[in-house]
Amino acid sequence: MLGQQFFAVDQYAEFINQTFIPFYCDYGNPSGRPLWNRYGLGGGPSTAIISPDGSVYDILAGYGNPDRYLGRIRDALEGKYILSFLRMQYEQNPDDLMATYALAQKYFSIWVEDKGAELCNRIVKRADEARTISVPYQGVSVNLYEVARYGAAEGFYSAFRTPNGFEEFRAEFPESKLSDRVYRRLASIYRQRRGSDDGWKFFEAALNKYPDDPRILIEYVRYCINGEEQVEEGIQAAKKIVAMEPENVYYRRTAAAILLKDERIDEAEEMYGDAFIEAYHDDAGILNSYSWFWGQRALNLNSALKAGLRALELDDNGDIWDTVAMAYWKMGNYRKALEAQEKAVAMKPGIEDYKKRLEEIKKEMKQN
Repeated sequence: MLGQQFFAVDQYAEFINQTFIPFYCDYGNPSGRPLWNRYGLGGGPSTAIISPDGSVYDILAGYGNPDRYLGRIRDALEGKYILSFLRMQYEQNPDDLMATYALAQKYFSIWVEDKGAELCNRIVKRADEARTISVPYQGVSVNLYEVARYGAAEGFYSAFRTPNGFEEFRAEFPESKLSDRVYRRLASIYRQRRGSDDGWKFFEAALNKYPDDPRILIEYVRYCINGEEQVEEGIQAAKKIVAMEPENVYYRRTAAAILLKDERIDEAEEMYGDAFIEAYHDDAGILNSYSWFWGQRALNLNSALKAGLRALELDDNGDIWDTVAMAYWKMGNYRKALEAQEKAVAMKPGIEDYKKRLEEIKKEMKQN
């Protein structure tokens, strides 16, 4: 999306080309990975702004709205909240808690959780002093110790992939202003721990405390998809979220997935089918995701193929060719599937899954 909606659009490209020497780097490509590591990119999409001497001036992570993203780049050029300045501030006075906090927050914003957590743990060690300082955090005012404990919990999860840090936070601060965020993070974590007893207990407590929080509800639905219990409860939660935000594509797709788990195909197509996707006729990303969803499941294939081909008209790239190949393959049109998959591999030669899929199509083509 960053490439399609920002760097490829004339009104933004003109500014970028006049101000920078742009270079695209794909982590999925072996030649791109060393550059990601060299400049400390924590995830994608990210934009690294490199100074003429080769040092990192700033890193911006995520995307969102293109106009807002341009504003973020302009702010960086003006020296606002940039990584190099925050590092310098901290290195000049490592005992300054606010300088430590500012750099920690920057690291978390660019998905470098280990360094952010390390700084938060330094603040936690000075708990008495940190408790006397109030800081703004995502729209609320919280004491610095509490925010640092939250950051340390984030780092603990990043390192060990267990909910322990956030569970300790929940126990220490049962009425924290950050409770809703903690419950959302735990919902995301437990959703990945398929069918565990502690997961069911957590979601029971979370939905009792936050029955109308869509981010907790959607993780509960995904947890139900992964397990064998409470499928009907998950379906009702999915329908509730869709009723709350009927235009949210992700919620509808997830609702369709749990309906299919219960073999309610007609309801799934009504939830996330032709009638709904028509509104996104000019959005290649949403069309591609829709086509892949149905193609993988070998259902609603005519609609899946139609969406995939329309996505190609909007954006001729290897990922969408791979999606179109899937639709053709599941329809039994091996010749078209082979042609599409070969284009996907040619355009994205570094993606091993595309090569494996090409061989699978060839093998099945010979058998049929």
